[in-house]
Amino acid sequence: MWTSDNSMKAQLVRGLQPGTLGVLSTPLNKTLYLPCFPSGVGSFRWKQLVLAGLTGATTRKPHFFYTVLHEHNVSVYVESAEVIGRSSNVFRFLIVRNPYERLLSLYVHKFYMAKKPHLFLHGAPVKANFSTFVHHLARVPTNKRHQDLQPVVRSHRTCMLADPKVLRIELINQWYPMLVSMLELREASRMVALWGRERCFYRPCNASCAMASRPVFSECWGGSFPEPFAVDRLAMRLHYADEYTVHRASRIVEDDLLAFGYPYMYLPPSKSSRAAERNNRRTRGQRPRRLGGRASG
Repeated sequence: MWTSDNSMKAQLVRGLQPGTLGVLSTPLNKTLYLPCFPSGVGSFRWKQLVLAGLTGATTRKPHFFYTVLHEHNVSVYVESAEVIGRSSNVFRFLIVRNPYERLLSLYVHKFYMAKKPHLFLHGAPVKANFSTFVHHLARVPTNKRHQDLQPVVRSHRTCMLADPKVLRIELINQWYPMLVSMLELREASRMVALWGRERCFYRPCNASCAMASRPVFSECWGGSFPEPFAVDRLAMRLHYADEYTVHRASRIVEDDLLAFGYPYMYLPPSKSSRAAERNNRRTRGQRPRRLGGRASG
């Protein structure tokens, strides 16, 4: 069923053919799995984690994912997305993030702080604020946008065909121990992405790094996790500050909101809008007032 030969490995370095995906095997060959890491969910660090588990070494170029695997002679099994989706032997997962938070993270890390932002969004002023960024992005057709700025269901369409299990980054406390255990990434989690003074990839609150990779620990919200995973609620309120920005952003991320079950964002009404609504309720059903005096006949 699965193919893994030298010619296929060479193809992986150049890039997978359309409609195909690369399936990996855990270090002890216990589980076949298909990871999908969209940009804006910390894909750089997630790929570091998986590569460390498969190669036994850390890398500074995790985005050259299959190239690194090829350099370490790690087997990759290539098959069409439809066949993988029908297989019961492959654990398929897709890590996602609240689309509004993901859009803001992409703006900060790949546009505002980027050395060449015009490559990410052509036409937007350098160091433009988030509202201006959203305004320009909304004017670009979806299929013309940078791949990272497209909805995940579009940019990772082939992965979606494999029917992956969706893992929300906000609920990482619930699935991270299972993922580390199933994919045999306990040691790898200590090798990559130092956070604070502790040598682990992720540490839930009220738990040590030694406990972080165990299958079970006490659940609690929060925890220790490096950028770009951490959610700054104040930043969200500051950037999604007006109805225009929220409306435009909602149109941009709508496909992901519907696909992954996230709610639409609504701003609480301001004092002026509440006063206008009260006035509308009072005058509802009444004839509109005539403006000005009568016209002279």
